[in-house]
Amino acid sequence: MATKIIPAKTETTCDACGVACHNGSGKGGRRNNGRLTVRRDALDAAGCPVANANCDFDFCDECLCAVTDAVNRTVEAIRKKCLTPPRWGQGGTK
Repeated sequence: MATKIIPAKTETTCDACGVACHNGSGKGGRRNNGRLTVRRDALDAAGCPVANANCDFDFCDECLCAVTDAVNRTVEAIRKKCLTPPRWGQGGTK
């Protein structure tokens, strides 16, 4: 009797487009091992951290690029908003 050991296959699905990822190029390609981890605490009613509320997202390369671009645009917009001095009548002082 012969024994054949078949290693387990791990399949990753893109959390954005839902395609099963593979190591090639094209739709579902995942050469960059794209993962976004959001680290945060779950807070109770008093605002004290009580638990880990982290979440991970796995992406194919195409969706990883789209998510990275969206994050970069959002951060840039927030920076511009925070660094722009208020104008008269918009919370500025005399």
